Amino acid sequence: IFVAANFQGMQMILHQSHTVGAPDGTPGLPFLNWSTTRGDLRVAHVFGLLAIQVLPVSGWLVSKARLSERNESAVTIALGVLYTAFAFWVNRVAMSGRPLL
Repeated sequence: IFVAANFQGMQMILHQSHTVGAPDGTPGLPFLNWSTTRGDLRVAHVFGLLAIQVLPVSGWLVSKARLSERNESAVTIALGVLYTAFAFWVNRVAMSGRPLL
């Protein structure tokens, strides 16, 4: 997921733009400034980069839940699959030119 997010960053660099369907600088969310009117590749990039922190921490939290080893593995894999699906869904939304919110 992390490597795919790096390619999303490269895509923004190559296109010299992070907004899809409009020029950069459209109205955005407070503090983050992610576009609220068009697709914004920065959203997918951030969630993809956060995977390198979110997934190990979630695995550690699952290990503290006193589950059997098999269930720990299943829950950790399920969380990884769900996070991956979410990261790719956010990218798809951005590439279609729709804002996340």
